[in-house]
Amino acid sequence: MLYYKEVQIVKDQRIFLWKIIKGSREKGHVLTRFDVSKMNIKPCLGCVTCGYEEPCVQKDDNEVIKKALLSSDMLVLATHLYY
Repeated sequence: MLYYKEVQIVKDQRIFLWKIIKGSREKGHVLTRFDVSKMNIKPCLGCVTCGYEEPCVQKDDNEVIKKALLSSDMLVLATHLYY
């Protein structure tokens, strides 16, 4: 599963991601890619409903990501590191 925000990806990150995608597909792996900049994701309310095996009360795209994450074998995050 790939989880990234397209707006913030720079050239080096894009090259890295496409190498992972290409190599994974060549090996027969199934990938799910999420561009969170194009998804409806609301901030957490801290109600802990999702921690009790229930869906998020927000009714946004986080539930789609959660299901994919829980069924995945590997997670790749592409993000900036500021230091």
